[in-house]
Amino acid sequence: MKFLLDTNFLVDIFAFKIGLVSELSKFGRPELFALSSVFAELEKIRSRQRRFSRMAADFAGSECFLIESGQPVDTALLSMAKKGYVICTQDAALRKKISLLSLKSVAIRQKKYLEMI
Repeated sequence: MKFLLDTNFLVDIFAFKIGLVSELSKFGRPELFALSSVFAELEKIRSRQRRFSRMAADFAGSECFLIESGQPVDTALLSMAKKGYVICTQDAALRKKISLLSLKSVAIRQKKYLEMI
């Protein structure tokens, strides 16, 4: 299954110490992707925020396939969801848009585990 990771989701995974790959394995064999704009956001906040941003940026750079996108992040995430990617995000507004289109998303629940919505 192809999972597309959002910036806030990546940072929160490390902040809450959730095993990303093991949790995503519940939904199928995970293939991890990140937009180039998500990686750019992580690099931007890397220097001025807590260590979780650095950990997320390192993880995205080494473990995720990068997808080039010239669109704003939320627009690009929605278009990729339409192409069959499962969007991993904590953004409630984005999750609502995804669910209105009857597409799949993953969110962190109770700071302990992941749930597909």
